[in-house]
Amino acid sequence: MSKSMFTGSVIILANEDDAARTIRPRLDAAGADTSKVHIVEGVVRDGQRPDLFQLDTDVAYLRARAQEIGDVRLIIIDPPSAYLGAKVDAHKESDVRRVLAPLSQLAQETGALVLLVVHLNKRSDGGAQQRFGGSTAWIAAPRAAFLVAEEESTRRRYMLPVKNNLGNDRLGFEYRVVEALLDYPAGAIKAPHIEWLGTSERSATELLNPPKPKGPSAVDEAKDFLRKQLADGAQPAVVIQAAAEGAGISSASLNRAKAQLGIKPVKSGSSWTWKLGSIFND
Repeated sequence: MSKSMFTGSVIILANEDDAARTIRPRLDAAGADTSKVHIVEGVVRDGQRPDLFQLDTDVAYLRARAQEIGDVRLIIIDPPSAYLGAKVDAHKESDVRRVLAPLSQLAQETGALVLLVVHLNKRSDGGAQQRFGGSTAWIAAPRAAFLVAEEESTRRRYMLPVKNNLGNDRLGFEYRVVEALLDYPAGAIKAPHIEWLGTSERSATELLNPPKPKGPSAVDEAKDFLRKQLADGAQPAVVIQAAAEGAGISSASLNRAKAQLGIKPVKSGSSWTWKLGSIFND
């Protein structure tokens, strides 16, 4: 396959980022051909002043712009919730599907990939599909969805499949963010760009919900307590039990720890004494 089959123009709708100071420097840092990048900042309706693009009413304008450009391969909408219009609820499945249907048709007509950048919600549980903000239709309707996130423990960054109906649903990618200092007439700008490090088969759900490290069990804590308590020799059982209660160790955990350490109580008069390594019987 020729390279020309995969290269072409890009349309970007990203009203949260300034085109000159944010989008353009990032494109330059990534080595993009900026003559192929077209940023949509608004729509002119019936000769009126430019207005904010809205997905529920203006996809026809986007289609016309894509046809005018001719070789559009990618349309980025970041985030789509910023372009929904007042009558669309981002959390209502029927509303979201109604907005996405024309975009799906646009993708089929132009052959372009429509990339929606959806933010994560504030949940800390559930699978990866439940962590995307708004309606589940944002993930259910598209043919593929990827999670982009950083692993807290290692600071490594991944782009991992949440679903992929068009290809390998396990293959993701690892990357890092590097910065370039670029000179412009208005001054130097530090711009980040992506450096891909290779493929990964990490689980998106595991990345969001890593297994929690297991701390010492109650019995393990009781065993450590007994080792320290009896390090200098035998002690009365009542003293040990009182100290254990003060340390928040239950009698059940204390007795299990005593058994596992092989501690045999020794009777002295009317009281009992505990000693590590005792060979005496009860």
